[in-house]
Amino acid sequence: MPKKPAVSVIVLNWNGIRYTIPCLKSLKQQSYKDFEIVVVDNGSTKDDSVEVLKRTKGIKLVLNSENLGFAGGNNVGVRASSAARYVAFLNNDTTVSKNWLRGLVWAMDRHPELGEAESKIYNRYYGKGYKFSYYGTPTHLLFLTEYDFKVSERDYVPMFSTSGAAMIYRKNLVDLPFDGDYFIYHEDSYLGWFLRLKGYKAGVIPGAKVYHEGEATIKSAKGVSGRFAYLGERNRLMNLFLFYSLSTLLKLLPLIFLTMLFTNIYDFGRLHLRLLSYLWLLTHPFLVISKRFRIQRQRRVPDSAITPYMSSKLFEVKYFKSGMAKMVAGLLNKFSFAYCRLLRIKSVEFDRKEAGF
Repeated sequence: MPKKPAVSVIVLNWNGIRYTIPCLKSLKQQSYKDFEIVVVDNGSTKDDSVEVLKRTKGIKLVLNSENLGFAGGNNVGVRASSAARYVAFLNNDTTVSKNWLRGLVWAMDRHPELGEAESKIYNRYYGKGYKFSYYGTPTHLLFLTEYDFKVSERDYVPMFSTSGAAMIYRKNLVDLPFDGDYFIYHEDSYLGWFLRLKGYKAGVIPGAKVYHEGEATIKSAKGVSGRFAYLGERNRLMNLFLFYSLSTLLKLLPLIFLTMLFTNIYDFGRLHLRLLSYLWLLTHPFLVISKRFRIQRQRRVPDSAITPYMSSKLFEVKYFKSGMAKMVAGLLNKFSFAYCRLLRIKSVEFDRKEAGF
């Protein structure tokens, strides 16, 4: 029987062969050799992806008959993988440094407390050069925010969870990493939070560098941006309902409704999409409850061990365009800070030492 590779690297392709081929070339130049490459084509029809991939050597190719999204497509890749220890996900619009995989595997081997680890991602947007912007963390409501303090780069930088664009996880911890119902958006938060509940940690490995073109799949998906906005809001809220304990969720409900109100007033043009997401959650209570039950029965740690990796901010103020919106968002952030302190909801602003920063 042939020896199983230590790692399976899964690359998902959807009408993006112009990105996928450079990605695969960089993978084949890795200094770490004990891995396989699994390429999942997610029902490409608008370019010659399938024909080119069939001719590409050194990969295990899986062809989906339809687009199953990031979550479903990568789950197919996991099923097809033969890794003995780790599975890594890599966006097809990336290229990786020579020691990328070696750095990730080294960190996972050295730190058994890590359930998953993320690469240090250098993004390129709007035709500019690659740049690492910041170490981000989600808020308690799963909006992305930036740290307000310097982070020390040791073996790894502690994080709440990892980005699915370029990460690795321990294969034996979950049967499948993602919930296929998510399709796209917040499926990586789903995996990270699930591993947190089971008592594992997450971190960014500074030496595992990845160069990312920046949302190439989203930009090429013309005509479906509305669906992406709908899924983003629905999946964010679903994660809150699935993973928080009931007591924490009840404490956070006022902040959830406050952010919904402000966001829908500020971004009124997409109100109808968010209303559809709320409607889906309200009309699928038994599905959400069954998912929650399955997740919560695997809990090993309380929320107080998890929320120190999250921010009590509600919004990242600088991204609002109008001065009035910036002022209101800033005031709401101050209210949220005080509210979380009063109700003793731990956060990265007040409990960073406890989180290991």
